[in-house]
Formats: sequence, structure tokens, C-alpha cells
Amino acid sequence: MKDLVEKATERTQCPYYIARQMVQRGGANVIFCPYNYLMSPSTRNAMGLDSKIQGSVVIIDEAHNIEDVARDAASCELSLSRVIKLRSEIQVFEKHQALVSFVSSFTGWYEGLCQESTVVLGGPESVVLLHENTGLSTEMLDTLTTSLKSKDDEEEGLPPSIVSVLDELFGVFNFILSDGGVHARDFKVVVRPNGKGDHQLCFWCLNAAVAFKALADCCRSIVLASGTLAPLNSFAHELGVAFNHKLEAPHVVNVQQQVFSRVVAYENRVKLEATFSNQKSEEYVDALGRCMLKYCKEIPDGTLCFFPSYSFMNSCLNLWKKGDIWKSLNDVKTVFVEGEEPNLDIQMQKYLEAVAQKGALFFCVFRGKLAEGIDFKDTAARAVMICGIPYPNIGDMRIKLKMEWQASNCQSGDAMNGRTWYNLQAFRALNQA
Repeated sequence: MKDLVEKATERTQCPYYIARQMVQRGGANVIFCPYNYLMSPSTRNAMGLDSKIQGSVVIIDEAHNIEDVARDAASCELSLSRVIKLRSEIQVFEKHQALVSFVSSFTGWYEGLCQESTVVLGGPESVVLLHENTGLSTEMLDTLTTSLKSKDDEEEGLPPSIVSVLDELFGVFNFILSDGGVHARDFKVVVRPNGKGDHQLCFWCLNAAVAFKALADCCRSIVLASGTLAPLNSFAHELGVAFNHKLEAPHVVNVQQQVFSRVVAYENRVKLEATFSNQKSEEYVDALGRCMLKYCKEIPDGTLCFFPSYSFMNSCLNLWKKGDIWKSLNDVKTVFVEGEEPNLDIQMQKYLEAVAQKGALFFCVFRGKLAEGIDFKDTAARAVMICGIPYPNIGDMRIKLKMEWQASNCQSGDAMNGRTWYNLQAFRALNQA
């Protein structure tokens, strides 16, 4: 892949489109791609991957995020302003009257929901309302999808700005209505202000199996690989697929003999507990910085430090820069902050160079780029500091609805209740880092 990028760049060509053409022309036996390409039916179709995965073996590496990706693939969000603009744009395409009519009635339905501050609808309820207000049905969706993709002549071809929005929306409708609407209960429809003087219409899929099983049914086999998939039974249940072959291998490192771990509970009599309220306490943040400084003086080479969020990390750094902690940390090690350098490769090279000199400290965020698939071997990470447990935002409506969905579906087999699912998201992210 690196060779392809280098050769294409030398010839001022696009390696992405070259690879895409090779796939579509059948010149590839092994295809590498981000796995979100496979989850979304519209993306699979656009990339020409539909025919390729039939009867193929699909290997998904770093698969610990597959649940989130699968749910996102069957979800979409549309602002009211974008839908109103879509209605205006599509009016001129008279040969696509079915689409024009649907977009008009759909926009009217959306505007009606915006009269209340926040509306939360169950999937089955939204199907009924969409049918009453727009006439949406399986048959109608087939007609709309055919019209969207028809290309009778250049003059009547729909522009990408229209196709992309409707393709995403129809993809979600297809998930909801397929198999007699059996998956409708796995969705929530939310209309709420987005804080920018606009409204947001959200079709949220709460069940990863909706999108994942659709992919699994196309393939000969799917192999999931990651260091943080456990517990495997609940993971398989969440994806709706029975994995007949499972392997949990022991770590290459002897954790009992080769890894020193410690929970640091206090610093100067200040309890180091990363609760939400404590994160806003200057006393706690100051004690956290002084604790880091104490250990950085003793630990050689490279050290990684993970925070639960960018906002917490930045608030700590801002406070430390006002006092003496930031300067003291830089006196001991060269300090790097995730996101400060747009090019991660360049930042990593600078970090490794600093490690070889006086040592380096890298401030990172759970679920960020540095927590995913980058190998910090040997001197690059002699220590990893964890500042709190990265629980998802409990105030996020999507998290709340997911927890409620888990609670109502936890009676069978290896399914988890809402609290167990919530805790597992945090500890998978922690293990990954």
C-alpha cells in the first residue's frame, strides 16, 4: 500500500481511486479497507464491494470498535436546515417526481416534530408516523431507491449533494423496514435542538446486530481480531452472530513478573479520584500534576499518560501552565500533547527522538489515535499513566437510550443489562490504551 501511495504521488495521481478501480475491475484477490466501508450497504455498493464479499473471508482487525461502527452504519442524523435545502434543490428534477413528493412530505413531517423542544419516538411508532405522513412502505422505498439511482440522461441525473443525503436516509429506512420490520424496535428516532439555532433529526440504531448480521450473511467467514474483545460471549451476542471458533491467547508478557502496576490513591493528602466533580477542582488537578512529576523523575525513556476526554486533559494542562508544574515536567522530559501537531507521523517521530535524548511524556486521550493500533515498544513506553476510567458520557441521550435498550433485552442468553454494558465500554477503552 505504501508503494502504491508513493508511485501514485510521483505521477500526481490519486492512489485511492487507482485502488478503487482495481477492485471494481476484478484485479484484486486481497482487499484492504477501513471496516466501516463494509458495514454500510450504500458504501459497499459505491465502492463495488458487494460482489467481492460474497463467499469471501472477511478479516476485521482492531475489532473492539465493531459494535459502535455497526450501530453507526445503521444510523443517520439530519439537520432541519439541510432537509429544507434538500427540498428546494430537488424541486427542479421533474422526472424524479416520486422523490420530489416524498422529500416534500418528509420535510413537512420533520418541521411538525420541531414544534416541541425534544421528541423521542420508538422505532415501530416512527414507522407508523412515517407511513401516515409520507406514505413510506417497503414497496415505496424500492421505488424511491430505483428513482434515486436511475440515470436516464445527464440533464436529469441527480447531483451528489442530493444522492448522498437520500442514500444514507434510505439505507436506514431499509434496515428498519427489512424482514417485515422486525428490527424497528431496535431504533429510536429523536428530534432535538442542536444548540446552533437548528434542529437535528436522529435515527439511532441501538443494536449492532442489525448491520453486522447483514454483512455476516454475505460472507463465507468473518474473523474478528483484537487484544480487547473479551468477554467473548457477550460480544458475540451483541453482534447477533454465533462464533463457533473462539481463541483467547495469553499475553506475550508475563504480567505477574514483568509488569509493575500501582493505584496511586493520594498525593499530599489529596485523594486522586477522577470523578466529574473532582475534575473541576484545582486542588485535585494540582495534586495530579505533582504526582506525575514525581514519577516522571524516576521513570526513564518514554511515558504515556491517558485522560478520559480532551476537555479534562486541556483543563489540566491550562492549570499546570499557570503554575510551575508544566515547566517542571518539561525540565524532566520533553512533553507532547495529542492533537497539537496535525501530522501524527511527524509528531511520533519527534516523540521517539526525544525519548532517545532526555526522555518524553505524551499526553493522550482514551479512544484517540494514540490508543488505537500504534506500537509503543521498548523505550517508547516504559510507563503508562491512567488518569481516571473513561466511562461514556452518562448525560448523552444516545448513551441513555442504549442503556435502556440493553435493560429491556437482557433476559436472553449472554445479553448484558444497561449498567454492565456501560461499564464494559469504559474498561475496553482502558484495556486498549
